[in-house]
Amino acid sequence: MVGFAKDNRTIKMNNWRIALAQKIAPIYANLPDIAAVALLGGVARGLGDQYSDLDIACFWYRAPTEDERRAAMQQFEPLLKTPVFIRGFETHLAFPDSEHGLFWEESAHIGGDDRAGFKIDVNHRTVTAMQHILEDVILHLDTNGHKLETLYSIRRVLILHGAPLIEQWQTQAAIYPDALAEKLLLMHLPAMGTNLDMHLFRRELFEFYRMLTEATFHLVAALLALNHIYRPDLKRLTSLADEMAIKPPNLAPRIYTLMRDDPTQAIPNFYQLATEVFALVEQHMPHLDLIAARAKFSSRRQPFDDAPIEI
Repeated sequence: MVGFAKDNRTIKMNNWRIALAQKIAPIYANLPDIAAVALLGGVARGLGDQYSDLDIACFWYRAPTEDERRAAMQQFEPLLKTPVFIRGFETHLAFPDSEHGLFWEESAHIGGDDRAGFKIDVNHRTVTAMQHILEDVILHLDTNGHKLETLYSIRRVLILHGAPLIEQWQTQAAIYPDALAEKLLLMHLPAMGTNLDMHLFRRELFEFYRMLTEATFHLVAALLALNHIYRPDLKRLTSLADEMAIKPPNLAPRIYTLMRDDPTQAIPNFYQLATEVFALVEQHMPHLDLIAARAKFSSRRQPFDDAPIEI
């Protein structure tokens, strides 16, 4: 699913990136045991800008070998008729599962090295792994961040090869269980609580803004759960807020203002936002027991100038 670009410059930047992905895709589509190829990320959603690279995902019926991945990327240079700098060929364990948690990635920089060239990231996982991720989240209510991001992403890809399979996954990922939303809300709502006053009093501004950022992450994650939207990374917050039907007014501008405010103003502004989020959850999910979540959110370390008992 591709989003609409906002202006001619963005359209132009998006279009040449998509054309480049479409030119590269047949290299992977023609490999043995490749099931599907897709373009991910902001470019696939029409949100690319001058800093956007390409993120291409390949889905295999088996685990790919490094030789296959390297040979595929080595075809970029003759195809594109420009120098290509290749690096990576890494294996990652995205979540604790030695089989289904594996994915592989490498990158190419076209027209220059890893400092000056345009970057193309290619990642790989198996079809079986993707199916397990869908089942883990939808059937077993798994809250693993990588899995949630994967389901968000698969619904918003530009399909380059293997449309029937990816469309099947998109249909599955359109399901968002109410029970998962409730589980995530009860995780993220209490985690919005933080001792901002203490860090400001100590003039620990680094820790203050770290804690404010972390608390704001939980606030946005709670709203995504309330809206039954799988949580991606939180880049392009304005666009992400636009996807939410249920949210406090002016959500993204108010969050950005938190980071620019004088800290003494950021504290009440953050707690006001959090209060509105709690109110929205109570309005739209009145059956959810928020007593414990509210208590934990409201808990603060109390200051003591004087001894609380006779000493």
